[in-house]
Amino acid sequence: MSNTTLVISDLHLADGHTILDGFGDAQQAAFEGLTSAADAAGPLGHADEIELVINGDCFDFLATAPYDTGGITDISTSLEKLSKIIATHTPFFEALRRFIETPGRHVTFITGNHDIELRLARVREEISTAIGGEHVTERVSFCPTRFYRPLPDVYIEHGNHYDFWNQAMRGLWNENGQPLDLNPSTIILPVGSHYFQHAAHPISINYAYFDRFEPSMNSMRQIALLCLL
Repeated sequence: MSNTTLVISDLHLADGHTILDGFGDAQQAAFEGLTSAADAAGPLGHADEIELVINGDCFDFLATAPYDTGGITDISTSLEKLSKIIATHTPFFEALRRFIETPGRHVTFITGNHDIELRLARVREEISTAIGGEHVTERVSFCPTRFYRPLPDVYIEHGNHYDFWNQAMRGLWNENGQPLDLNPSTIILPVGSHYFQHAAHPISINYAYFDRFEPSMNSMRQIALLCLL
């Protein structure tokens, strides 16, 4: 039996805001090209089993209104944001449904710092419902640990644990990356999320041209430039 694992990350689906949403028509077309390649008649169709691993930040809850949530996120706020993401990106969920309808195809979501809400059971349920289809229960999964090991010698992780600004995810995982609570009701956001809500987001909205500079500037350099204006 032949097995193929496809790993992608940082799609950043949001609510369609022209500045903040990272997943537009070009990204959707590329995604459909990838999933179509796994069809029986596609270039990857020879594989018996194909797992699509979305390695964090598939959804961008930080870039979806309401933006400032007081340093926490809860079930009601997360579902409000998710409903906007689903309504904006219906073709994405349809592409996932077509993908898992092919025998031997599976999808695994890993949590990132922009979609930490995947740790909420209701959010996972709504995503599965949006994908739909008769095979969604057995072919769509959400990794409960901080990292994912599809094989003994393969280790997949979003990476925010190694970023000073986004490593602190209090109450979600222990030091070994194992879940402390499989169904939290409230999540305390890391300092990097506070930074996005109170600095990076206002800059992107009020100074949209900052994101068009070549060479590009990260948020810290953008703030430094603002200090000179």
